[in-house]
Amino acid sequence: MREMRGHGAAILFVLAAIALLGFIAAYNDHETTNIAVAKYYAKQACEPCYNAVREIYYAVLEDNEMLSWPFYALVGVILLLEQVQSVYAASRAFSVSFFHDFLWFLLDALFVWTLLPLYQTFLAGFYDSHLGFLRADTIQTWPLAGQILVVVLAVDFIRWLHHLLRHKVTLFWYFHTIHHSQRDMNLFTDLRVHPVERLIETGVSFIPFLSLRTDIALASFAGWYMFGIWYARFYHSNIKTNLGFLRYILVTPQSHRIHHSREKRHQDKNFGAIFSIWDHLFATQYRKYDEYPETGIDDPTFPHETEFGWHRSLGMLFLQLVYPFELAFRSASGMINAKKPV
Repeated sequence: MREMRGHGAAILFVLAAIALLGFIAAYNDHETTNIAVAKYYAKQACEPCYNAVREIYYAVLEDNEMLSWPFYALVGVILLLEQVQSVYAASRAFSVSFFHDFLWFLLDALFVWTLLPLYQTFLAGFYDSHLGFLRADTIQTWPLAGQILVVVLAVDFIRWLHHLLRHKVTLFWYFHTIHHSQRDMNLFTDLRVHPVERLIETGVSFIPFLSLRTDIALASFAGWYMFGIWYARFYHSNIKTNLGFLRYILVTPQSHRIHHSREKRHQDKNFGAIFSIWDHLFATQYRKYDEYPETGIDDPTFPHETEFGWHRSLGMLFLQLVYPFELAFRSASGMINAKKPV
């Protein structure tokens, strides 16, 4: 880990040196320039950056509804439930983990609303050019209610499937460990997701999703999509409930805590996104509904957040972003060393 920090510091130093040299060169080239001309060039240079920042602001905050009252109302409801029916009464609502996962939430929103669409556009173009024959066009002739039902079930199964793959494929798991590393689960833990994992998730699911051809149903799917977002935040929270009879149909805070458990007997269980039916069908459902284990991963080298402070939090965020690459590097080094002749 110290070696990775050293590499990160070296990269930052090189970037800072390049920026300084560029500034000196620019100063030498323009030291005699009229101040009005300098202002003109500065405006020309900064305006694209300003526009880009403004677009990012609207994409992350407005499109993600962070400026709307329902966002804060629903956050308040979940925090209230955590106080009324918490798994661990000693856990604080506004903990270090809560604020750190909020940083992950912002990073994920920035990535999902700015860079991920470019990747999705590329995948859609690739699909249209090479895999268009896989489309199931007949579904468009179905009644709207039937289309929506198919979309709801199909999307939920796809999410169950790529979640399963992220546990079973070693390289995928390295990036998924970021999500599982949280020891103090909260409503923002759902968005504690490495950007590379977003690419993996999208890459695994784009073929079955684009094959559905549910263009009409998707327009009516927005409400269900928003429900899914907030339901995932609900079951990642520190809430002690298994929802009674609904536990046989839906993912619950209890069943998802089992999924995040550190105990070996709980591992590779409860992969559902909204419905638990796929886990019951494929025998990955853990059938004890009154256990609330501790969560996290068993790796003492993982850089856990432990202190408040922007500098500390941003440093931990950087180290956590690097962590999966470090795991992959260790694994690759081990495989190379194992193949070397003695």
